[in-house]
Amino acid sequence: MTTNNVKALRVIGEEIMQITEGTTIDLTNTPDSIIDVQLSVINVTDHIFRDKVVKQGDIHINVIYKGTDGTVYHDSTNVSFEEEVEIGGLVPGINVNGQVRVPVQDAEATTLDVQNFVLELDSDFILSNSTITVKALARILVKVSRWEQMDVFINGQDGVFRFSGTTS
Repeated sequence: MTTNNVKALRVIGEEIMQITEGTTIDLTNTPDSIIDVQLSVINVTDHIFRDKVVKQGDIHINVIYKGTDGTVYHDSTNVSFEEEVEIGGLVPGINVNGQVRVPVQDAEATTLDVQNFVLELDSDFILSNSTITVKALARILVKVSRWEQMDVFINGQDGVFRFSGTTS
């Protein structure tokens, strides 16, 4: 049997973050009806602290509406957000021989990997003349993992992998 090193992600923890933001948009044309309110999460950055991830970004709101002249229009805006989620056992820094050393704030320079999965985007609105008030809801699954190097034993005959359970 031979031994190879494999880099893999070991999940530290995951939590669902809920963001609720509201804004008022003055529409450029007089609306007859609202066709759709589209949402997206953009410009996301993560700041990692002990047992906590602070997420900053924008919710892009795009309002599609039919004007009184029968033409379809759209107006959009970005609403900034900042929210935090607690993930127990999270320690920023670089993993050296099983120990977390040299705390740093730049997640890309560490062995940490933060993944964001948008689970839900929903909106509610109130239209009053040429002004629409939009309330946006975003639910994001935040998963934090650490890159670790593991020893893998490989049986050359049938390609069976066995993890030794040790990391370096």
